Amino acid sequence: MSAAPGPRPVWRRWLLWPALGLLALNVVTFAVYTFPRGLQERTLAARAVSLREEMERESRVNEGLRRQSQVIGANARDMQRFLKQVVAGHGSLSTILEELERTARDLGLRTEHRGYSREELDKLPLVRFEVALPLAGSYGQLMGFLDALERFPRFVIVDQVRFRDHEGGAPGLSLTISAYFAREAGNAP
Repeated sequence: MSAAPGPRPVWRRWLLWPALGLLALNVVTFAVYTFPRGLQERTLAARAVSLREEMERESRVNEGLRRQSQVIGANARDMQRFLKQVVAGHGSLSTILEELERTARDLGLRTEHRGYSREELDKLPLVRFEVALPLAGSYGQLMGFLDALERFPRFVIVDQVRFRDHEGGAPGLSLTISAYFAREAGNAP
């Protein structure tokens, strides 16, 4: 036979309702304060990670812009050096044309009628003169002239070289040469 349960002790009856009330108060406190606070902390942690990633991206972009700024600065310094040391003070178009013809004559080449055109460069303080220079002579003379152009004391660029047959069987060269001059306050050579 089984023994009937005995009466509960008095202290258990008195503590049951306060313990249940305390448990309910803990659940309400958790629901009202602790749970939202935990969600807020997780949200803040995720936002902190996102901000760190954004800072790293911005740092890379900033570094790229810094490098680009250095390249632009170096280009500006090179342009100033080019204008002051290479282009400025190197004579006029007539001086360059005379030197080209003298070099050709010294090598025994014949020059034909030459023409030139003038172009002001938009974004640079330069004027470009394009000179068409037809020459006739032996192959060695023509190669000597091209070699002399590489050591030419003035800043010129050979834009185009075309070989052509000339009257009498002598080979010919048709050169297009560009000469650059600094444009000074609206003046050009």
